[in-house]
Amino acid sequence: MVRHFRQQVDFVVLYIEEVHPTDGWAFKNNYKIRQHQTIQQRCAAAKLLLPHCPVEVPIVVDTMWNAANAAYGATPERLYIIKDGIILYQGGMGPFGYDLAEVTCCLNKIIKGNN
Repeated sequence: MVRHFRQQVDFVVLYIEEVHPTDGWAFKNNYKIRQHQTIQQRCAAAKLLLPHCPVEVPIVVDTMWNAANAAYGATPERLYIIKDGIILYQGGMGPFGYDLAEVTCCLNKIIKGNN
């Protein structure tokens, strides 16, 4: 999707609070990340995403007050399309609520001016 729309759309990954920390509700065989106590810890954890993201997608980090997470209901993860500060698409809770075909359809409509 990033490669298909990269000329028309800016993509960003927002790293929020760790949903599966080792000192909380953790998955086996997952990254060994404790719940963040400092912004430096959160930034270090976000860097683990770099090998999994396309190079042209920046990763940004939520504040320690979880402002973006609270504003967008992103836990555990969610896909959004925002244009000119207006939410045009809010996906279901991820990862099971993802509908990439729906996101693609929405992006195509927005790019063609049919939003």
